[in-house]
Amino acid sequence: FVVGTSVDIVGPLVSVPVPMKTSPPLAPPDVRADYIHRAQLDKPLADAYLRFLVEELKPTIDQRYATRRDPAGTLVMGSSMGGLISIYALCEYPQVFGGAAGLSTHWVGRPSKWGKPDQLQNASLPLAIIHYLQQHLPGANTHRLYMDHGTKGLDAVYGIHQIIVDTLGREMGYDAAHWQSRVFEGAGHAANLEAPERFNEAVAAFARQIGYLGADPEDTSYRLNGILAIC
Repeated sequence: FVVGTSVDIVGPLVSVPVPMKTSPPLAPPDVRADYIHRAQLDKPLADAYLRFLVEELKPTIDQRYATRRDPAGTLVMGSSMGGLISIYALCEYPQVFGGAAGLSTHWVGRPSKWGKPDQLQNASLPLAIIHYLQQHLPGANTHRLYMDHGTKGLDAVYGIHQIIVDTLGREMGYDAAHWQSRVFEGAGHAANLEAPERFNEAVAAFARQIGYLGADPEDTSYRLNGILAIC
């Protein structure tokens, strides 16, 4: 989707796609060590990546463009592993991001190059992620989350984990206005945000929730600034 960092402005919408690297927080030590060694060549960069977004990239964008700088106007979004780190960003920097969206959120953690979808299915990494969310998700209804997955290919292994994550959200007290989870029947993996209709659906849902779409449901003129799209 991107090789470097770019800025797209569509009306008042500022979208900043950037590449990412992440590693699973709170995984068992042996699982985490194996992941970092095999998937990241012994160089975990998730936290440094988030610091770059928050301390360097966003201030630069806010300085150069007429953005809304408050959390309510700032969404972090990604697909696959980018969906995971977007939700991680919301948990680590709730004072910066007012919402997070994960398309085809890669709950299984293991990189797709490690095997076929059924070979990626595991318990250790999803349980570590869910345990982390239980401890670090922002308080109910203070922030907004949007997640989706398809039902074919790699996305077919996400459903069981998404159900648990959604149950956690309900137990924490999130309501439907602040927590949306969609299933796209027959759809495959939205890698690198290559599913424009799902990207648009996520942005529209976030914008509509916080009142940045007109009263007319046919009005899709986004009045939202400061969106970071992570992939």
